[in-house]
Amino acid sequence: PADTAGLQQGDIIIEYDGKPVKNVNKFRNDVAMMSPGTTIHLKILRNHKVKKIEVILGCQNDGEAVSAGLMHKLGIELEPLTPEIATKLGYASDVSGVVISNVKPGSPAAQAGLRPTFLITGIAVDWNNQKPIKNISELNSSLQELGDRKYVILIVRHQNFQRYYTIKISS
Repeated sequence: PADTAGLQQGDIIIEYDGKPVKNVNKFRNDVAMMSPGTTIHLKILRNHKVKKIEVILGCQNDGEAVSAGLMHKLGIELEPLTPEIATKLGYASDVSGVVISNVKPGSPAAQAGLRPTFLITGIAVDWNNQKPIKNISELNSSLQELGDRKYVILIVRHQNFQRYYTIKISS
């Protein structure tokens, strides 16, 4: 739907349905709660110019729904690692991964020690089968491959340290 509506990489959504976007997580959650087929009006910033776009929301694909459900069970919210976020967090421009933007208190992720600003750089099916994660799409694919596992092993970077976090998946 974003492509169809004319959104492009690098566009910054500054307003939706007359409400300013002050927090990307709140915006993402608000949109996720809307029904497919809903029309929303966006005001975006593209190349230093404000532009208005109308978007008709589509359905999540099954992979996105599976990983969104798993992220909810784990108790974490994610966002892509943009160059701006990488600079803010002190990462080099060649670093890739997915940023943890929020951890629900008391969740399996919180109990494992994950915190906002930690960077997920990989996932391990087991200790011998590890996959690098460059973006949310790759994380979604890897999570689908987990099947009915009772835990997930995330390879996480924070500042100059890399650690493995084994997180129990609540049922």
